[in-house]
Amino acid sequence: MSEASSLIVSAKPMRREHVPLGILYMAGATIVFAVSSAVSKWLVASYPIGEVLFTRTLVAFLTCALFILPHTGLTVFRTRRLRHHVLRSVSQGCSQMFLLIAFSLMPLAGATAINFSSPLFATLASALLLKETVGLARWLALLVGFGGVLIVTEPGAGAFQVGALSRWRMPSFTGRSPRACAE
Repeated sequence: MSEASSLIVSAKPMRREHVPLGILYMAGATIVFAVSSAVSKWLVASYPIGEVLFTRTLVAFLTCALFILPHTGLTVFRTRRLRHHVLRSVSQGCSQMFLLIAFSLMPLAGATAINFSSPLFATLASALLLKETVGLARWLALLVGFGGVLIVTEPGAGAFQVGALSRWRMPSFTGRSPRACAE
């Protein structure tokens, strides 16, 4: 290898893998989401849904600000797509409201299982509304995933109660693309 090529190779930034740290972050996020859902279910039994929604949003905002603002400052709030951000905020607000309604009216496990079906509905909507191509393997994965949701939720006559219907409505709101707000 010549001296020039060794300089070029050394000029490339080295990618550092932090697999154990990534695993720790994933485990921590899973615990935080589980605790958040359990606390929300507990709180909606005593407080109005709007109050619990406001508190969840405020805590999430302050937590993110604690990690993001020291590195980026207030420039992180600058955008050229204000309309898209407002639409996404309204969409997420509706989604969280439906989640809290479901928590108040049905078991936590059922509401959470339906919540995990959001990517299934997002894929279905992208195929039907955006005309994206979805291969056979992905359709099969969607069917298996939906089957898993059905196993956990054990649908029957109780599946058509208000709590379940409000939770099933949520995936249409979470399907809003974050790419619309990117930039």
